[in-house]
Amino acid sequence: MNYKLVQTTLNDLTNMFYEKQILEGNYVFIIQEQNVDFCIVISVTSFSFISQKINNIIKFFEDQQLDYLFLIEPKLPPKDSARNDEIVTNAIFKKEYLDEIIKYDQPSSIEKLCYLSAKSIIDKKNEPNIMARSYEDLSCPNSSYNLSREFTVIIPHQGDLNYLDICLSQMHNSMKTPKNIWVYFDEEIREEHISLASQKFSYVYRAVKPFNLGPYVARNHGCQEANSQYLCFQDSDDIPTKDRFIELYNYAVQNPFVEMAGCHELRIDEIQKKIIAIRFPIEVTKALCKKASHPLFFPTSFVKRNSILKAGGFSTVRRFASDSQFLLRAYFSMNIRNIDKFLYIRRKRQGSLTTSEETRLGSEERLNLDKLWKSDFEKIKSGELSLSNSSLEVELLDIKPIFHLI
Repeated sequence: MNYKLVQTTLNDLTNMFYEKQILEGNYVFIIQEQNVDFCIVISVTSFSFISQKINNIIKFFEDQQLDYLFLIEPKLPPKDSARNDEIVTNAIFKKEYLDEIIKYDQPSSIEKLCYLSAKSIIDKKNEPNIMARSYEDLSCPNSSYNLSREFTVIIPHQGDLNYLDICLSQMHNSMKTPKNIWVYFDEEIREEHISLASQKFSYVYRAVKPFNLGPYVARNHGCQEANSQYLCFQDSDDIPTKDRFIELYNYAVQNPFVEMAGCHELRIDEIQKKIIAIRFPIEVTKALCKKASHPLFFPTSFVKRNSILKAGGFSTVRRFASDSQFLLRAYFSMNIRNIDKFLYIRRKRQGSLTTSEETRLGSEERLNLDKLWKSDFEKIKSGELSLSNSSLEVELLDIKPIFHLI
């Protein structure tokens, strides 16, 4: 079926669908018949290019049975460090999400419309199908390889249980969900925790005692106790795309020499109220060879279990930043890369470890640690300092936590 893209103004859209104004300026909307159940929102700058691919985009959306597809501008990855590439203003999604937005809000721009529609879907527990693709990469995911039994996903949690509930629902909705998904509660166990565990009973739940030790205690325990070949990380307030794990399986099989790999980040920024596409360099080890930087977003990654144990695991003396320390240390023993795909949806929100006043990015303690670690990293590379005598060496808590199954 051929669909027609109609470039509209605010008045045109109002006449077609709604009594109230929802946008200022031009944008593109898919119109076929009144009973069409999805819509496409495209920025004016992308219109001429996407209009040539519209049937392929819709076919991919329907073949994958998606509820939401983020369409990202095709760009080459950076060479050395993370790069904020664009505010995402192209998407195709079920029309019901647009109807829902109009009831409660009046988006003033295409940027805001895409953010609100995305926020609407990632806040649901009904297992919506979500993917993010460059509109030059509309190939169906290859399902030839199945390493679901060889992956253990480690999910530390503290805070709003709704985030974890949504995360686990999305896990369940993945193509070839990993067989081993371990959740660690770093907080006092209440009736709500027991209820969630009983509803989503196919996962393993542990309580850390004492609690409030930070996510690295749980990650170390998972690394030591798992029997799988690979470990995969996931933050409980973030969301995997539907194809995240099948893409990780494919990559692991096709690149056996790679010991750790992450991917690009699609950030739903609840503070700035926009969607941001963030790309990372493909060759992480090469990027770190040039200089200490931010070439990988740790929660997007998977790693060979033997390799992470060989590198020493994570420091647990602080609740934050130990993934940055680990990555610099891992450079000296591991081959690290990123997959050139958007497979991870990050929720940037108030109250997280990276935004809270005491532990936020840019805080004095983080800046001091960053400076110290990067300085020692360069000294180790140049032979001026040994790894074992540096600030990159693993620092463990004096206490030995207990892990209770619940």
